[in-house]
Amino acid sequence: MRRDYAHIRVLTKTKEKVMKRLWGMVLAAAMGFAAPVTADPLEGLWQTPADAKGRYAQMQIGECEDQPGLMCGVITGVFDAKGELPDAIDRGRTVMQGMQPVDTGIYTNGYVIAPNTQNRLQGNATLVGDDLLRVEGCIPMMCKTEELSRVR
Repeated sequence: MRRDYAHIRVLTKTKEKVMKRLWGMVLAAAMGFAAPVTADPLEGLWQTPADAKGRYAQMQIGECEDQPGLMCGVITGVFDAKGELPDAIDRGRTVMQGMQPVDTGIYTNGYVIAPNTQNRLQGNATLVGDDLLRVEGCIPMMCKTEELSRVR
């Protein structure tokens, strides 16, 4: 006696089609809901204005290693008219800590550390366009603002 398994083959093929369609919809939904990862606009290499002796520093700004979601800045190099000063004691020094993004291009509740005095000042930072960063350090009743330009 011969049995006809044609109906089983039809059910198996239908099941395969349904599963393929279901996986296609799942993948499409996952891709549609995945938010693109973008860098914070503050991230990058920034340069201070030159001081009275013509020296300036470059600072790398990115997410704080020990404070996820907050921004920090570390001096990566100090320069004068002749070029980089390899013996500068400020290289590697954190000069901006814990800046909290509160709106696009606005950061507050952080600290700015004055490299020459090591004073810790209440700090804020505001992006002015894509390539200018206004950093403010304050003690009670007095603030100082410095504008940094983006290197890259």
